[in-house]
Amino acid sequence: MGKNKEQKNILAIDFFDLDIISSMVQDSIILKSNMKFLKKQRSFIVLANRFKWEERDKQERIYSIIRFQGVLSVKTKSFSKEKENLPLELLAINYQTDGEHLIHIYLHFSGGAIIDLEVECVECILKDLSESWKTKTVPNHNLERL
Repeated sequence: MGKNKEQKNILAIDFFDLDIISSMVQDSIILKSNMKFLKKQRSFIVLANRFKWEERDKQERIYSIIRFQGVLSVKTKSFSKEKENLPLELLAINYQTDGEHLIHIYLHFSGGAIIDLEVECVECILKDLSESWKTKTVPNHNLERL
């Protein structure tokens, strides 16, 4: 398969860049089994079925990898053990420094689930893996009500 010019390959090395990736992966559908902490490589990898917000009018989704480097530890909050294979919806990627030299990157999911990545620095890659496909379901956040 040749490289599609519409496939994204974006590197985030600061908070501004991470905000861009967060906006692009909002409303991604992710299975728990498609998230992996590779401790020896200090990487956290997520396979996502993401809505292509950068081309909203086309109403397409694409499979993408989100990879975080320099990950020292991973903690989870409010993950249901009984519903192991239910899809999760990624709402946002946020961050916070701890005042020392470490950064916490938070993956927020619908239903209140959170993944907390403790990292040395911001290094995140968003890479599209597949051709995009049409979707009938477009995320709707009812922003007109705000």
